[in-house]
Amino acid sequence: MLNEKFFQELKEKIKPYFERAGSHSFDHTERGYNLALKISKGEKVDLDIIKVSALLHDIARDKEDRGELECHAEEGAKITEKILNE
Repeated sequence: MLNEKFFQELKEKIKPYFERAGSHSFDHTERGYNLALKISKGEKVDLDIIKVSALLHDIARDKEDRGELECHAEEGAKITEKILNE
């Protein structure tokens, strides 16, 4: 299980990806993160996967919103892999 320090550092690392994200700002990500934790409570799930997924699910959304990509999911997967391997 990953420790809380990992998730705090991850949050700080990803904030720049959400600076111009409008309705998909970092606030959206934090709300999704908190809701995911609430929904997961009492369930047999891997909380590390839930937490990482909630934090990174819109990591490339700003690029899509600016018309740089058609679908943020594919680019988001690439960015996620890069971030998690650092």
